[in-house]
Amino acid sequence: MKSLKTGTGKLCLRTPGNILLFIAGLTIFFLANVLDCKAQNKPGSNNSVSEKRDVNNEWLAQISPEGLQVGDKIPDQLWHLPLQVINHPEGKKTTTLDDYKGKLIILDFWATTCSSCIKALPKLDLLQQKFREDVMFIPVTYEDQGRIDLFKQRNAILKNFQLPFVIEDTVLKQLFIHRMIPHVIWIGRDGVIKAVTDDQYINAENIAQLLSGEEVHWPVKKDVLSYDYGNSLLSHAEKAGGYAIVTGYKSGVQPASGFEVDSNARTVRRYMVNYPILKLYLAAWGNYFLPKTHIRLKVADKSRYLYNEEEAYRTVWNQKNSFCYELVLPWDETVGLKEQTRRIKNHMRNDLNRFLNLNGRMEKRRVPCLVLVRTTDEDNMKTGGGKFKNTLNTDDPVKKLHNEKLSFLIWQLNQTVGNLPALDETGYAGKVDLELKISSFRDIAALRRALQPYGLDLKKAEREVELFILTEPDISSL
Repeated sequence: MKSLKTGTGKLCLRTPGNILLFIAGLTIFFLANVLDCKAQNKPGSNNSVSEKRDVNNEWLAQISPEGLQVGDKIPDQLWHLPLQVINHPEGKKTTTLDDYKGKLIILDFWATTCSSCIKALPKLDLLQQKFREDVMFIPVTYEDQGRIDLFKQRNAILKNFQLPFVIEDTVLKQLFIHRMIPHVIWIGRDGVIKAVTDDQYINAENIAQLLSGEEVHWPVKKDVLSYDYGNSLLSHAEKAGGYAIVTGYKSGVQPASGFEVDSNARTVRRYMVNYPILKLYLAAWGNYFLPKTHIRLKVADKSRYLYNEEEAYRTVWNQKNSFCYELVLPWDETVGLKEQTRRIKNHMRNDLNRFLNLNGRMEKRRVPCLVLVRTTDEDNMKTGGGKFKNTLNTDDPVKKLHNEKLSFLIWQLNQTVGNLPALDETGYAGKVDLELKISSFRDIAALRRALQPYGLDLKKAEREVELFILTEPDISSL
């Protein structure tokens, strides 16, 4: 079998087969899957880490092939292993874990290509200052000094970062084996590994719990190092001419989706592994980036569909609320590509409704909206040029949009849960410079005041918009 991998999907050809079928499959793959390539830890990306053991290092070769686990003691050789560092407060080029023995040591595996890793770094720095006498955070990366130095120069959030970075790591990632990052190792004061988690568990409450000597029972992050997304979710599926299946969450497996065209069996396979319910539905409708304000949930418990980091750890939430979907259909050469794509999406919609006992659909409705309008003919927002800048999705007290289009403002409004759908009726096509002194995009009154100097306002008015509506069977219809 030959494989062509693109993003997280794969087109499989058992034989050279029919070249027209292959081309059609390749086209449908891009049409239906290109928007599904989100920023995530994809197989083969730099965010994925799995290394063969360095058998030339005698003590390292004696470690279990699965690496060090929760409950294991740190080997003496590892305590004294020189680790290359930058940003050390004493200017050292190397450090050892032994330098911090007796403290709670938290190793955070990260990379400059991982957005969630980067977002977590300032939190580590603040917690280090809070627990400086009892805790040592050590960010660890396989990347070299040049890349990290350049990254620090370009990212303001690390301007005053005080923690040392372990760089060019080749050993730690062999002992603490993982595929997805952030990957966090908690080493207790007694030198025993207490937990292996993602970065969400890093907070003052959990640190205090470990420092008190209390035993923790957090889910262990154990990544599946090699998962073949080409394998069917259905056992002995090769005996079936076509089928659909929904299964539960696969622990340790990275989310991935795609299409496979089998030119020999003349079938097309659509799969999505480890996705929340809403993402499955939006993929079925082809509306991958539908704004949150365009989603209506008539359900008993919205937390089943919308993740809230203040209510649950994502790992635990995913185990309960994410699923895998697979569809295999005959490839019909008598119809065009557009019709074949429509059939796949229609099957997926019906399958999700049937398997999950829900009713998901797209409807156009006339609903109250926030409409962005101009209040003057004077152009008070035209950009002065320069570097692009967008800090709308930050906690900064002044949100900035520099040399960008108003569509970014509309997008931010539409991504704010609780807002009405936002529409742009300014007719303004140029780029703008905006500085908005607001604490949140939920505070519409403050936003309206901040928009006034630019000749802009948000008016409440009814408009027809396309909504995704999801209802449970025991809930009255909208």
